[in-house]
Amino acid sequence: MVCILFSFFFIVAQVPGKTTEPCPSRNKALPAELHNAATRAEDIAESEGPKRAAAFLADYLERRPAPDYAYPYYHLGYFRHKAGESESAIAPLKTAVDINPCFVEAWRLLAAVYHQKGLPINAARSMTKAAELSENLENRYQAALLWLDAEHPKEAAALLRTLSETPSPRPEWLVALSDALHALKKKVETAETMERAARSNKNPDLLYRAGLLWLDADRPEQALPLLKMCAETKQPKTEWLLSLCNTYMTLDRMTEAAGVMDRIIDMNAAPEYLYNGGLLWLQAEKPERALQHLIRLTRRPSPEADWFAALAHAYIQTDDILKAAEAMERAAEISGKPQLAYQAGLLRLQLQQADAALNLILPLTGRPDPEAEWMIAAANAYAMKEQYADAAKMMLNGAQISGKGDHFYQAAQLWLQADRPQKALPLLERLASKPSPEGVWLVSLSNTYRILDKITAAAKTMEHAAGITGEGDHYYRAAMLWRQTGNLEKTVKLLEICARRESAKQLWMIELASVFMELDRESDAEKAMARTTLTDTETPANIRYRGAVLWLNLKQPRRALPILEPLCRTADPKYGWLVSLVKTNVELDRASQARKTLDALLDRYPEKPKTWDLAVWAALQQSDYAGAAAAMEVAVRLDPTNENRLKELSRLYHMAGVPVKAVRAFQKTLENPAPEDWDRMTDIFLSAGRYDLALEPAGQAAVSGETAVRWETVGDIAYRLHRFEESRDAYRKAAALSGAGRIRLKAGYAHLKLDEFDPAENYFQQALNQSKADSSTARAAHRNLSYVQNIRRFFEQNGRAEQK
Repeated sequence: MVCILFSFFFIVAQVPGKTTEPCPSRNKALPAELHNAATRAEDIAESEGPKRAAAFLADYLERRPAPDYAYPYYHLGYFRHKAGESESAIAPLKTAVDINPCFVEAWRLLAAVYHQKGLPINAARSMTKAAELSENLENRYQAALLWLDAEHPKEAAALLRTLSETPSPRPEWLVALSDALHALKKKVETAETMERAARSNKNPDLLYRAGLLWLDADRPEQALPLLKMCAETKQPKTEWLLSLCNTYMTLDRMTEAAGVMDRIIDMNAAPEYLYNGGLLWLQAEKPERALQHLIRLTRRPSPEADWFAALAHAYIQTDDILKAAEAMERAAEISGKPQLAYQAGLLRLQLQQADAALNLILPLTGRPDPEAEWMIAAANAYAMKEQYADAAKMMLNGAQISGKGDHFYQAAQLWLQADRPQKALPLLERLASKPSPEGVWLVSLSNTYRILDKITAAAKTMEHAAGITGEGDHYYRAAMLWRQTGNLEKTVKLLEICARRESAKQLWMIELASVFMELDRESDAEKAMARTTLTDTETPANIRYRGAVLWLNLKQPRRALPILEPLCRTADPKYGWLVSLVKTNVELDRASQARKTLDALLDRYPEKPKTWDLAVWAALQQSDYAGAAAAMEVAVRLDPTNENRLKELSRLYHMAGVPVKAVRAFQKTLENPAPEDWDRMTDIFLSAGRYDLALEPAGQAAVSGETAVRWETVGDIAYRLHRFEESRDAYRKAAALSGAGRIRLKAGYAHLKLDEFDPAENYFQQALNQSKADSSTARAAHRNLSYVQNIRRFFEQNGRAEQK
């Protein structure tokens, strides 16, 4: 409340009896005797003082009352008031206004007396009466001040509003009205009125007060221009600048707030201003400016912990974490506050200095009432050192303090990192048993079950997680776990959920088709594959390739082709892609494309034996046995220990009509050839008509595994080569092992070629005896017997003796 202006006392300087009141006056001209008494009282007041004058006039009025004249009573009250006898002044003044209710000066003097006596309401009422009787605006203003003093702001505001509406209201009227409105809690109007007062004469003190009132009205944008005007004066007060700074802060204009604080610091570099200046520049995200103040501040004697903490935050904003950690440690050292030590520990963690962090944080964890965040920070430090078991224990301690599920979850994750899934399991199972478990907890529990080979439990839990998260990836993982258990029906059900999603991944359809193939549901697999878009290069290449293989397994190479061709045109086509494209082109009779892809495969992967196996296969599809053999020769050269390839090379050389190479390749597969191996070599040479080369392996076969057939083969080859002695011997050995007439017939021929007629005749006779009548062998034996007999007669007739 504004102080009452004691302007009432100017009344005593006025000449009694003069008034400008407009209402009809009951004052009459004083009779001569009464006029003389009044004059005498004035003379006494001037010569002996107002107290003597009051005594004289009171005595006179007691002896000669004047109920029709107000002035003598007014004079009595006036002299008593002047004499300091306010209590006794009230009665004559009341008498005066009773006689003449329009006596303005009496009302004014009565108001002054009431005010002096501490009767503010009476004073306000009296002055209000004077204001009502007079056109003098000052009376209204004084009445308003008295109402304010009486704590009746409503009455004061009514008077002051009329003053404020005059053409040129005085600033003090507006200030008083603002005070009245403030008392009435009309904040906006209060501020508006004070601003009018301030702007009327550019008074910086009033501008400042108006600014504060706008701030009190929660209108900082209205306060700002007023406070800026204060700040722009030649010698602004510190409190003006502080208010301007706070206003900028309220408006979230931190750079300007910090600039104002810099002005304050220039005027007075007190620690509190340096500190606040640093904080403001931090909030303005200009840490370099903040450092200027805070470094200066922390170099003072007896620095405070908060200063170093602020300095640490400034270094953090400049990414100088090492200096930030050092400053925060200094703050912790000064204050002994655990929270600052914790902050310093976090900074050491950020620097990857786990041991330094533990030195700061571990003592905190041993306090009587440790906080969860301290335990968690220590756990992170241990984890940084890869001491996951210690980290897990510390995290579990933090979780038991905080009771937060996420902390128990992190403890479980650390046990998993420590390769202690059995420790993680009860924590995760506890989380999973909550009424509303989080999906991520269940996912981790599922993974833990899987690590512990509890695949069924893993599948059930992942399916539960998918039901909570609704994520397709979780349904997919659940499906794959059920597939591991062999429950393909569950797998299909979950994969179908995945496949029905608008954002279904191609992998999900591929897996669904794969499971359908495993269940021999090829039509369902084809439907699933029909929903894929595997030509889209956004789809990972390995997934597109799997789709192509599925189309091939579904015997639809034409649908695989547009997938494989783009894959194989990439900068780094994989081996399997090229192989599949070669086979697909061959299957679709695209010989030139197959050859082109095969050439690319051979050019890119020439070191792989399987590449040449494919070249063999492709050549065989074209019945190009020589090409197949040439490709297989490269494969064998790359992998000479592969016996199967050597045998295949032998077969291919055989088919290509290169018996020598066929046999050589076959021999390389053998350490100790068996009779059957010699048989194969013999057959290779014979199939190519190389009897000269066939004789040796045929003999080796017969020697190593004697049978009539093998010796017969030796005999046949030797006979073909005109090596009749060898042929004869071989046939004789065959005949000894078999009763077949055919072999004896061949033995007879060999003897006959050697002109050995008797043994020849003997074998022909045996052949005839051991063959069915009229068989080709019997007929041949019969003819040759006749021939031998005829030859013998011829020699006898011509005088030649049988030589052999």
